[in-house]
Amino acid sequence: IAPSFFEDLGQQLRPERGPRGEPSVHDFEVHDLLPVVEVFATSFDGLPELISGRSEYRVLIASGSCIQMFDTQWANWLLTILWTVGMMNSINMLDNMDAITTTVSISIILSALAVMAFHQEFGSVYFMILIGVMAALIGFLYFNWHPSKMYMGDTGSQFLGVFLAAIGIKFLWNAEPPSGDFISARNLLLPLIVFIMPIIDTTTVVINRLKKGSSPFVGGKDHTTHALAYLGLSDRQVAMVFWFMTLISLMLVIIIEKFLGEWRHIYTLLFSLYILFMF
Repeated sequence: IAPSFFEDLGQQLRPERGPRGEPSVHDFEVHDLLPVVEVFATSFDGLPELISGRSEYRVLIASGSCIQMFDTQWANWLLTILWTVGMMNSINMLDNMDAITTTVSISIILSALAVMAFHQEFGSVYFMILIGVMAALIGFLYFNWHPSKMYMGDTGSQFLGVFLAAIGIKFLWNAEPPSGDFISARNLLLPLIVFIMPIIDTTTVVINRLKKGSSPFVGGKDHTTHALAYLGLSDRQVAMVFWFMTLISLMLVIIIEKFLGEWRHIYTLLFSLYILFMF
């Protein structure tokens, strides 16, 4: 797939800049590359276009970034699709109050960095990419903190959701499992713990809206952030609560990686209870 991708890139972009400043093969911007990525994704005939207009998961699967949880490949593809599309929309839906998505994303990246650190992957290119994205988010947080002067928007939050979903696949879902009983449960619980705040927010919003007979894809003030605000918390306090909860998840990831070398059923029970308690 990779050679055909770069051949297609050469056909889509001209060798030199155009008269109106159109980007070339050697000098292009991200938004000009998106149609090429779309062609690359839709040309992968091994996977049907299950969700119209959403080819992000096709790029991940075609490039080998797929959740490896089941023996059946189509089940792994389906889980990858649900995870990628779901997390992209979860991060987007979470961006409903100042600094929420930014702080949660920073904590998720810190958790991925912690996993990489325990596996001595300091020289990995992914480690540097995560450091760079986290640094960008920290700089953005200065302007995004209440009262916000800058907003992430759909373009920023959806890209961030796909990026975090891909990181979650590589370093959480497909993390090298420890020894012990029922080790697949560990690789299931690890991403749920790290992404627990966006998962909780999206799940509760979707369930509540479906109960009311309204569309879960239409914006509203029924998120968990709004529920905390209705209790009397300020926007800054809501952001601090979300950040504190994601830092708890970070501490749990460190405990799992450092102290739970041999996975047991009791660990599955305890962390499952933690997730249910958070809901």
